[in-house]
Amino acid sequence: MSIPPHILELIRQRVALSGVVARQVRLVRKGAEQMGLCPFHRERRASFTVHDGKGFYHCFGCGAHGDVFGWLEAREGLGFIEAVQRAAGMAGVDVSDWIGAAARTRVPMDAAAQGAAQRQREADQRAEGEKFARFRRLRAAEEAEHLEKRVRRALDLWRAAVPIGGTPAEAYLRGRGIRSALPPTLRFHGALPHPWLQVSLPALVCAVQRGDRRHRGIWRIYLGRAPVNGVWPKAGAAEGLEAGEGVKLGLGDIRGGAVRLAEACADLRIGEGVETSVSALDFGYPAWAALSTSGMKSIDLPQIVTRPVLLVDYDHAKLMLQRVDRRDRAVWRRFGVEAAMEAATRLYRQGRRPALWMPEQEGQDLNDMLQALRAGQGVAA
Repeated sequence: MSIPPHILELIRQRVALSGVVARQVRLVRKGAEQMGLCPFHRERRASFTVHDGKGFYHCFGCGAHGDVFGWLEAREGLGFIEAVQRAAGMAGVDVSDWIGAAARTRVPMDAAAQGAAQRQREADQRAEGEKFARFRRLRAAEEAEHLEKRVRRALDLWRAAVPIGGTPAEAYLRGRGIRSALPPTLRFHGALPHPWLQVSLPALVCAVQRGDRRHRGIWRIYLGRAPVNGVWPKAGAAEGLEAGEGVKLGLGDIRGGAVRLAEACADLRIGEGVETSVSALDFGYPAWAALSTSGMKSIDLPQIVTRPVLLVDYDHAKLMLQRVDRRDRAVWRRFGVEAAMEAATRLYRQGRRPALWMPEQEGQDLNDMLQALRAGQGVAA
């Protein structure tokens, strides 16, 4: 008696394949998948993926492919029945009745039969791997087409925006203490559609350029509908955006890009936010805005930038649960500081000499210091 297919499928669903694989391979989550260096061949760039939702692993380098049973067979030297028993134990599924019946009725195979069975399993795995590879190519093509549509939409909105001078976008930045001339990479749109509010709001629109200077996206900072106490604010609860969510959004292909507020130079300042980076201009420093913590980590800088200075957001520490050594532990995180440190490490490995600037007071960035200076509180930059 063989094990019913629905029992095998139940085991696959209950066992997180990534947890089994992670005992031997260091995995990093990339969307719905997890990736790592393939254990079946030597490689320097990760091409090995694990998809828990579909219950299989696949290597785009060597073609290795299989489910939890195939992994246990290949990596732990188990036969199929032993692999099913091991996985069933992880899943809490009792397969003793089927395993016992299979053991009583099993007829030993000779070496030729075992070899034929192994070759058939390998052929089935290769066929499944090729099917998955075709699926990935189709999905990649669809994602590329969708990205190009977003790029076209972003550039249409940029062309519809007007120069920033004399607009609410300029008033917003002036209200943040900024006095320097504003570059042409900053514009204003009087009625920019919001993606989930289903309304249009005034917005500061920023050109996002890749390392090759290509303009492939925009950064949107949505503003309130009218000044408050003489200052033009960012959008907030009055516009339906609670807790600041959805105020700052990218559109198009902004990966590795930045808002260029000045020409590149050796000691270019790199800030996370637009406001922080524009504030550097007030102190006489050329600057670019990386736009987010992930943008800070991945920013693509030209070779001329040999001594970048990272303007750190000294954010308040947040207590969070984090998986450490397979256990959830409470840890304090400062995402702005961590992003700047990771960026500095990456830039150093590129042969550059990065430096970091950070305010003395927790919860501040360079723009906070500029506003304090404008208010006459005696804070020096």
